[in-house]
Amino acid sequence: MLGSSSKSYASTVINAPLSAVWNKTKDLDFSFWSAVQSCTLEANSPQEVGGCRKVTFKDGTVQTFRVIEISEINNSITYELIDSTPAVSFMSVVSTISLNYVTSNNSCFVSWDTTFSSDGGIEVTQDSYFKKQDALSDLEKSNDIGKSSTLYHLFGIPIPEKLSENSSTYDVKHMRLETSKHCLQEGDATLDLTIIRTAGLWNSPSNQNCWDPILYEIETRYNHHFDLEMNHRLDKETDGRIHCFLYFIKPTGNALNMGDIEMLTRIHKKVNLIPIIAKADTLTPAELSDFKALILSDFEKYKITTYRPSDLVDSKYVSNFDTIYPLAIVSGTQIIEKSCTNFVYGRVYPWGNIEVNNKSYSDFPLLRDIILKVCMLDLKHTTDSILYETFRTNRLLSMGVVQKNLSFTGLDNIDSVSASRLKAIEKEMSSALELQINTKEKVLTQAENELKKRYSEKSSAIQKRRLYLEDCKKKLLSFH
Repeated sequence: MLGSSSKSYASTVINAPLSAVWNKTKDLDFSFWSAVQSCTLEANSPQEVGGCRKVTFKDGTVQTFRVIEISEINNSITYELIDSTPAVSFMSVVSTISLNYVTSNNSCFVSWDTTFSSDGGIEVTQDSYFKKQDALSDLEKSNDIGKSSTLYHLFGIPIPEKLSENSSTYDVKHMRLETSKHCLQEGDATLDLTIIRTAGLWNSPSNQNCWDPILYEIETRYNHHFDLEMNHRLDKETDGRIHCFLYFIKPTGNALNMGDIEMLTRIHKKVNLIPIIAKADTLTPAELSDFKALILSDFEKYKITTYRPSDLVDSKYVSNFDTIYPLAIVSGTQIIEKSCTNFVYGRVYPWGNIEVNNKSYSDFPLLRDIILKVCMLDLKHTTDSILYETFRTNRLLSMGVVQKNLSFTGLDNIDSVSASRLKAIEKEMSSALELQINTKEKVLTQAENELKKRYSEKSSAIQKRRLYLEDCKKKLLSFH
């Protein structure tokens, strides 16, 4: 009697368009899988049906797969195992990775089906299932560059997958602009924050003109501000302009791709640009240094300007800005226990831990200082006096209004006094904010110490109670 074949199946839904996920799976190089060390196309083997891939896993296993079917229509690829070192315990295995649209939210359903020969037992199918789960998890992570976790650590607010009622979203050309409003409060200080996320950027099959929705959003807000200004209905509460643009660069180790360059050359003159290398912990220090040099070379070649503080910011911060870009940050939501009294956020790897706020390899503390501490007012000042003023001038010219070149030589002293006053005000506000932060930290530290003390007392009482009960148990057993 012939035995029946055994199967293993795993699936997941990835919050990314099908085209983006298909681009990572159709070559069957498993580049998304953290368990894979390398994948090479065997000599004289076509990179299509019949082509063979030699995959080396990090545990030392080397396996060769042959593609037996690729369907661009059904977005599926089928392959078989033809060689393995060490040898496997079954005769044959055929696997299929299939992708399907989830039309409700433009995400992707991924299924991974494997059929073993009849000698593949339950241990084989279970091992295959768990490996697929790990691989699918890595595939999902490969479509994310840590924007949500960065925003969480930056502002201390969770960015939910499902937007709340005070949020808005609209889809344009495979990209979803998600706007959410938040109120940050520290003591008596309140900050109204609007975050606009570009979900699905670069996931279009062609990515042609994918920057248009972003430019439209920036200019729409400028136009709204201009209309309020012209109708004398402008006040400090109605400033909806975008004051900062965080551009996340994937840690490829190569120079900027043409999509990045096309995007940045159109954006940099309209908004304060702060470039960020996401997931910088995936690069070695030498690779990161070379990557930064390549990016800066591209910035110089294509005349891309990044945000630079004005004279209103303390000079000790301004002098460092020529060397800090692009910022290399680490983001992670895992809680790492450094000691019984010290917990930090970071990312846990088999070889060690990476901390979000460790200045020795992460520029995240610097990014937070730029946006929330040192340059927060200057970002708004640069938007108002340079970026928006350029837009405003062009808008007036398009309306036929010609502005005369007025001489302001008589106002030089006034400008100097105003700049000095602004510096003094900003210094005073920074000192007050720092004092509030230090006070809050002391309160939190005191509360933490009290909780630890109560925890220690409770633990001690529980331990004594346990010992007492164990002693009672021994006495009861001795009577029998």
